[in-house]
Amino acid sequence: MSASAVPPDDFFYALDGQCLSVDGRAWCVCVFSVTDANEDRWVQLALEGRDRKVLTLRLAPSHHAEHAFVSLSCFLADPFAATDVRSHVA
Repeated sequence: MSASAVPPDDFFYALDGQCLSVDGRAWCVCVFSVTDANEDRWVQLALEGRDRKVLTLRLAPSHHAEHAFVSLSCFLADPFAATDVRSHVA
């Protein structure tokens, strides 16, 4: 892990249980796992709202939870514009 990397456990706890609102809809984040592999950080999570969306994010290990919130907000506003989202199940 590089000196600037955010430890996976710290990232997990900073993101898990947080809520965000996009286009008037509230969502809560439920993180399943945070894994660093091959210079990428893989985050498996669910967004819980009126419905449930299960996602996998690919981020840099140096990114903080705030970057994940931006990626998630982008995905919720326009799923095709969210370049950090690698897979999702609606």
